Amino acid sequence: MYEQLLAQLTEQSQKFAEPVSEITSLTVDYIEKLSQFQVNAVKSYTDLGMDQLKNAADIKDAESLQAFIKKQTEVASSVSKKIAEDAQTLAKMGEVFANDVQALAQKDLARLSEMTAPFLTAAQG
Repeated sequence: MYEQLLAQLTEQSQKFAEPVSEITSLTVDYIEKLSQFQVNAVKSYTDLGMDQLKNAADIKDAESLQAFIKKQTEVASSVSKKIAEDAQTLAKMGEVFANDVQALAQKDLARLSEMTAPFLTAAQG
């Protein structure tokens, strides 16, 4: 009798560990994607900034200054667009992660109900 109870408790312990493993895996995957996004964004903005510095260094006279200033409108528009796209991408990543966590929580709730049903039945009877 005790061996059966011990075996059942061992099996239940393993089932309780599964959700932790799944949420950890999901979180690691999200952090990895988020980190890669951030690295790419930093590189993109750094490259843009370096290009601007190089263009500013090329200013030699009033005509090149005027061309540089005119180009700044295009650059500002490009940066605004990039920021909006990045914000949208981040929002989508967060939404996907939240949906995945919610689906996992629902699955785990169903699993928990299934695992505790025999104990509740035994306690009632």
